[in-house]
Amino acid sequence: MRRRRAAPLLLLLAAVAASAGCVTFRKPAIVFEGVAVSEITRDQASLDVELGVTNPNGYRLGVRQLTYRLSIDGADAGQGSIDAAVSIPPHGRATVKLPLTLAFAPLKTRALDLALSGGIGYAVEGEIVFTTPLGAVRRPYRHEDRLSLFR
Repeated sequence: MRRRRAAPLLLLLAAVAASAGCVTFRKPAIVFEGVAVSEITRDQASLDVELGVTNPNGYRLGVRQLTYRLSIDGADAGQGSIDAAVSIPPHGRATVKLPLTLAFAPLKTRALDLALSGGIGYAVEGEIVFTTPLGAVRRPYRHEDRLSLFR
């Protein structure tokens, strides 16, 4: 009689143990989608860097924080971090916007290069901190390109 009662309990414990090992983290894909200019003044430009994030996991991911470093033709043009509250559904996709302020003063020394070459190289890189059932996970991103005056 005792054996029959123990069998369902053992089955339940085995199922719980097996399901506990099923929660794994697969790295989200981060794709640079573009830069939108939200405001330009005489001294600076306010930009929104748009990053597409695809969640390959079977559970919701949260974006808690983004760090960034912006460089113009290899020269540092600013860095920082922002707190974010973006939720990415299971096997879904979301766009994360990273607001940046670009001061024009450091670029004045590159104005002649910009005028002669018709463009300027830039790079944006950093980390996104995701919240998962397994805890916080950091994932780096990087994009570099050349902004042309004649597009």
